[in-house]
Amino acid sequence: MRRYASAISAFLFLFFLKAPPLSAEEFQCEVMGLEGQAYVTNSVQTHQTLKEGDVLKAGDTVEVDKGGSLDIAYDGEWNNVTTLQENTKVRVESIYPIHLAMQYGGVYAKLKKLPPGSSFEIQTPTAIAAVRGSEYLATYDGAETEVLNFHESDVSVWGLDDQGQKAGDPMILKDSQKTGIRRLARPWAARKISPIDLTRRDVFRARLAVRWKVLADRRRVGQIQNQKLTQTRKRRVRRAAALRRPFA
Repeated sequence: MRRYASAISAFLFLFFLKAPPLSAEEFQCEVMGLEGQAYVTNSVQTHQTLKEGDVLKAGDTVEVDKGGSLDIAYDGEWNNVTTLQENTKVRVESIYPIHLAMQYGGVYAKLKKLPPGSSFEIQTPTAIAAVRGSEYLATYDGAETEVLNFHESDVSVWGLDDQGQKAGDPMILKDSQKTGIRRLARPWAARKISPIDLTRRDVFRARLAVRWKVLADRRRVGQIQNQKLTQTRKRRVRRAAALRRPFA
């Protein structure tokens, strides 16, 4: 009987060695790079200065000062990154799926490899732009949202109704197209992005390319990944110990 109990214990130990899925509240993102000044506000701290390597969670509000920029990574391998341009204020509503609520400013998204089942949305006071994997820029100047698609993947753009919900069918932006949306209005017809828009894109791309190279040269490892692994190991040890105890 003791032999069977030991076998069952060993089976359960191996079964639960696989980490349980993370809850939505456990997902985090990280300050990958920073120029100038940026701050975070949440239930614990107000206008706290951010620095490279700081971890952000759902519910955090981030502000970037004039002349600054902030790169946020959503995975430990730096595959999915957003750059917040100067004079931008964004609330991190969710990280899995990624949902950012921008009060004003601009967010550039460079998404190489979203995890299965995830998506990416930027919401402004007048619009929502959503993708599965793409490169695009969303800005809001206090009156109009502008969305520019720089990738072959489509970007879906909705206007909002007076309840802040998606209104009607989305405007589908193809590669090198853009649109704009004012409050309680439909997105205007897609048009081709301009040479000035391409210059803006190239500035974001160049900045991120430099950031990735610096991180590689420094052999810096993403803190999100490390924390998840640490949490996973702790859970495995606790669960395995609890399962072994009755058979001891």
